[in-house]
Amino acid sequence: MPGQEGELKPFDMSNRPNSDDAGPSFTAFTEMRGLLASFFGGGGYEGEEEWRDVQLSMSAATRPQDGQVGSVDNAIKTSKYTYWNLIPKGTFEQFRRLANVYFLIISVLMIIGTYVPNTWENSIQYITTLGPLCVIVGFTLVKEGLEDSKRHSSDAEVNSREVEVLERAPAGSEPTFVSIEWRQVQPGMVLRIHDREEIPADVIPLVSS
Repeated sequence: MPGQEGELKPFDMSNRPNSDDAGPSFTAFTEMRGLLASFFGGGGYEGEEEWRDVQLSMSAATRPQDGQVGSVDNAIKTSKYTYWNLIPKGTFEQFRRLANVYFLIISVLMIIGTYVPNTWENSIQYITTLGPLCVIVGFTLVKEGLEDSKRHSSDAEVNSREVEVLERAPAGSEPTFVSIEWRQVQPGMVLRIHDREEIPADVIPLVSS
């Protein structure tokens, strides 16, 4: 933001909707001039403009209560499978391919001709079609599993990154910033993000130094 180093300037929130029309909401960050200025190293403000309330609209189901953690999951998930559904889900995905379905039908017809009397005769054994199909599907499942394990590792690495949040303190105590994992970030938390740090969630800028 323009201005001298260490100088804090309030954001223009004059165009925000009226709090009476905002729906289910809660008012956060009220009168935090001295608190945020002390934590973010601010040198004061020009003029006498007061801090404004920031209205954060959300449904009653997701609004965090006092001391509540976990109302919204901030963790990301890019993986497709788990240890339990890799084989059934992966096999289903393989047979969404028309070529695999075709060879499966041919294999079933060949099995019927081999073991059901008075149907038809096969010139070749069904294993010559079913065997390669099983090998291809099996190798593809192994490949999918290895790739998905890398996605799990990447998700865990991102979700375990840390960010500083303003900790609630009892009345009369000085609040402090503590580090939590990205997956634990909840609506209404005040984050302190340093220069060139990645942002863990959608945030509303309150102050910059």
